[in-house]
Amino acid sequence: MKTLILLRHREADYLFNELTEQGIADAEDLSGHLSHLFADKSAAVFSSREGRAKQTAEVLSKAFGLSSPLDTLDCLGESGGRIKFSEGLQAHLPDAVDVVLCATHNPTLGVLVDQIRAISDVGYDGSLAERETHVFTFPENRWA
Repeated sequence: MKTLILLRHREADYLFNELTEQGIADAEDLSGHLSHLFADKSAAVFSSREGRAKQTAEVLSKAFGLSSPLDTLDCLGESGGRIKFSEGLQAHLPDAVDVVLCATHNPTLGVLVDQIRAISDVGYDGSLAERETHVFTFPENRWA
């Protein structure tokens, strides 16, 4: 089984395109809710190129003890709301890892969540949806 975590960047100062102190604290707190998904798993972390999404991903990556570098994807950017999961993000999900975390923006987050939820055999855990964090499980060790 593979796990995909999609989340919106935490609270940000848009003028400086970085997280506020509250945003950093929220990302650190969120890591406690997600850490069990990374236990004994190989993982990759992606974000948009925007500083606030990158910073969110970096805080979480550090909290999970991941040493792999953060990759940025244009399809996770603010204008990525027009993409299709099957033509955009899915192509970048590495087969060699069990867990992928992606920090993105609205409306991209909502578009991707709706598209992935429509895939019949993909599981969805919406328990963190109020925190703009969505967890999907893909069966049979594949991303499609």
